[in-house]
Order: sequence, then C-alpha cells, then structure tokens
Amino acid sequence: MVLSVLGALACDGDPTPTKVIPLGLRPIVTGEAHLAGFAAGACSRGQPASGDGHRYCAFYRIAPGDTSRTELWVVDVSAALSGSPAPCDGTSSGCLLLTDHLFTGVKLESLSHPEAHRFEGDTLLYLADPNPASAQLDRFEGRVWAWRPGWKRPRALTTDRGVHCRASESAAVAYCVDGVTDRPQAEFDLRAGRLDEANDEPLAVVERLRAIVQGNLAWSAAFTPAGDAFVYSSWPDGAAAQALRVLPLNGGRISATEARTVISSGRHFTLSPDGRAVYFQRGGDRGQERGDLWAADFPSGQGEGELAKGVFSFTALGRSAGLDLGVLYLTEMGGLEGVLSVLRDRRRPDSAQILSHDAHFWYPSADANFTYVLEVTQNDERGILADNRTGTSCRLGSRGDVPVYNPDFLPALRAVLWTEPDPGNQDNDLSFLGTPEDCGGVRPLGPGIEQVLPAGRSGVFYLSRARKDDKAPTTLFHVPVLADGPLRGQGTAIVTDLDIDNLTRLDWSNGLPEALVLGTRAGAAQGQGLFVFGPLQP
Repeated sequence: MVLSVLGALACDGDPTPTKVIPLGLRPIVTGEAHLAGFAAGACSRGQPASGDGHRYCAFYRIAPGDTSRTELWVVDVSAALSGSPAPCDGTSSGCLLLTDHLFTGVKLESLSHPEAHRFEGDTLLYLADPNPASAQLDRFEGRVWAWRPGWKRPRALTTDRGVHCRASESAAVAYCVDGVTDRPQAEFDLRAGRLDEANDEPLAVVERLRAIVQGNLAWSAAFTPAGDAFVYSSWPDGAAAQALRVLPLNGGRISATEARTVISSGRHFTLSPDGRAVYFQRGGDRGQERGDLWAADFPSGQGEGELAKGVFSFTALGRSAGLDLGVLYLTEMGGLEGVLSVLRDRRRPDSAQILSHDAHFWYPSADANFTYVLEVTQNDERGILADNRTGTSCRLGSRGDVPVYNPDFLPALRAVLWTEPDPGNQDNDLSFLGTPEDCGGVRPLGPGIEQVLPAGRSGVFYLSRARKDDKAPTTLFHVPVLADGPLRGQGTAIVTDLDIDNLTRLDWSNGLPEALVLGTRAGAAQGQGLFVFGPLQP
C-alpha cells in the first residue's frame, strides 16, 4: 500500500521522477574542512534570518603549516547559492577567520569539540583560547566567544574562566557560566545580556549561584520566546527550594536587583513554548527526580495549580509551533520504564491520557501531535506511535513482531520514517515510510537507505550505501517528485563519496529546506571540500 499523502505527489502514476526544479552543486571551500556543531548546529537558523538575511555556516580545519592549531571560519552560504562564493583565504568579508586557536579537546563536565562550536538561532558560539591553568580540569575553562551575521569580528562573552554559553533562538541575547569554584561548594557567576558587536566586555554578572544544593541541581536559565527577558532560578541560602526570577533585558547594564520573583518555590522550571505558562516540580524525594508537577501563568506567576503527583520527568509540548500544547510526563517508574501520560490542557489536570504503561524512551514530533515511544517489557521491545490529541496508539512496523530502528518524523511530508532488519538478508536494513495517524499506508523504500530528508513538499533526499558497511561509499540522491514505488534506484545522484558527518540543511522561514550543505571525502569526483546543493523551491 502506498501512502495516500505521498502517493498524491506522483505524476500520473509514473514511477520515474520528473525534474521540476533547477538544482546545482556549488563549492564553498575546497580541501579538508568539517562543519562545526556536529553539522546539525553548523549553520544560522534564526527565523527570520537577521543581518542581511543571508544564511551562514561555520567550519573548522587544521591551520596551514601548523597541525597544532585549528581554525574556525564562518562563511556566507547564501552567496555561494547565488553563484558568487566568497574565498576563504582572509581576503573577503563573506568568509571570516574567527580564530586559529579553536578548542579541540574532550571534557566530561562541559561541551567538547566539535559540538561546542555551534549556531543557536543566528548566534554562533565557540570555545577558544583555553586557560592553561585549567588543563587538568574535566571541564573547559577559557573564553567563550560569539559572532552574529553582520559582525566584522567576534566578541568574548566571558572572562578567561568561562565554561559555556547559551543563546536565544530568536534574539541577540545570551547567558553564560563563568568563574566556577569547586570548594567549599560549587559556585559560579551567571552572566547574561544583549549581544552587541561594539561591546568588548564580558556579559554582566546577574548573580553568583550555587550549582548543587542537597544533592539537587540548584539553578536553571532560559530566555522568553521573544528574547526580551532572562528567566532563571537559584537556591538562596536558608531557602527550602529554588525561586524563579525574571530579569528584563532592555539594554544597558543589568543586575539581580532588577529581577522579580515569579515562583517562590520549585525546581526544573520549564517555560511553555508560547511563554505564557511555566511548568515545574515541587515536593517529592529530596535528592531524587520524583516530585509533583505544577504549572502557573507566566510572567505573572498567578494561577498556580498541581497537575500530577509522583512525576519523574516532563517535557513541554509545542516548541516548534510556538504554542502551549500541553505536557508529557512520566510516573510510576519500575526499573527503567514508567507510565507516560499527556496533558493537553493544564487547566484541566483530570483530562490527562495515558500513552504507554511501559515507556522506556520517547520524543514528540515537531508539531506535538504525535509521540514516538520505545516500550520495553520482560518479553518484548516495540516502538509505538501515540496520538497526543486522542491518546490512541499503534505499533510501528511493517509486521507485528518486527523491531524498528531510528524512527524519524518528517512533518513536511506528514510521514514517519523507520528501518527494519531485512528478513531475507541479514546484511541489509529496509527503510519504510508510514502515516503517523494510524501507522498505516506503509511504503517500503528499499534496502540500504539510511536517511530521508524532505526536499520541499514534493520530493526527498536520501542516503544510500551499496552494502551495510561503514566503509562503503555513501551516495546522496535527490528525488524532486516523490513517485510511487521504492526510492532505491530513483532520483539523481548528487555525490557518491559523501561525508555523512558533514551534512546539514538550510531552511526557509516556513521550515522547508532551502538547500543542503554537505562535505565530500577525498577521492570524490567533485574533489574533497564543502558544497551547497540548491536552491530548492517549496
């Protein structure tokens, strides 16, 4: 059976895809280069794009002539898409060298290379110039830097004892952990403020916080969705729990004296995606994660109400939609599994619905309508798709008893992707698409397909290997019109020697891919380097 939604995109049942959009593979930089941020965070993704409206990506490479140093560059990918790539040789403002002393170490108590160097919204955060005195620590200490589109140079956000920073996805603001001390207790300076290229000073200190109190993480931090206020919690001396505060970000210097207390007692504070509610825990077992789940209006703090008792963890729904679509929460833990419930209306706690009694692992779709749940029992392990709106669920897979791997929601195609073992060949995995509403309309995509990415609303990219072997070359294909039948063998091969760790997407403002940024390995027909493929039309 073919997916009804996807099958409608075929051209009169013709299994041969029709090329309907112009495509091109354009070079960004030649030679060995790697996308920063584990690729997923390599490129700017503010909605809408800031500065000149262009998209930028960060990459790192060994400094020429000195293998002991690593460079970090940021490049205008929109210029490359238009056919006018900026040379990455220090002569163009479209490709800037940010540092040749990039931190490349691995630490257990902080972010490490290359994940630590990544875009959050349109803000590139990276670590450089490690403090020599911190060489024996299990965390990075040094300067944490930021760069944004339109800036001619980066800016240090911390002192030379900075650990990490986070930025807003929608505004030019950030907060940082700086100046950590371990004895007699773990404390640090919490810094926050607006990002201004002209300011050379570290972000202002909001408050010096204790990191751990009574065995619990004693702080949290976030920005409101609009980025106009900093929201953080701390555990004051003598208090029974954390207090949640709001600090306006109106420009200029900021201090804790301007902060207003919203919730006087709680922990694990989490804003709803629309910024109109805050979820948190109270009570429960000291030093453990179990507690009662509460919610209140934000930023007033009014209307506090208890939602559920004995909650071990929770996730606010609706992040990508910018709406408060409820909360998922886990109770009744037995071993590593528990009861997963969804509550769509926080003002009606009695309307919660159980999605699974044996939830081991789960994550919601971007539109918050569905949740994938890995269920584990003494006799079975299965993947299910639960409908957060109705509380109903179905087992995922082409056969009732088959295990499924790597499920992935594809909201642009209104589909879910997964792989299964090939019953006829243990060296192969088979890929499938299905409709999340009922796990139905299962469509086999063929063996050796490892990843599928939407290409607008009517096509896909997919990765394929000739055999199930990490050393086998990976080919990236494009199918502009998603036709009936298996994907394997359809479409146009873009590159054959793809570096799968160097693949990310640029998005339109509506979340559809504008282009792919990809890396090739040595020996590729196009040569080794970074390329952009597109532009694509919605």
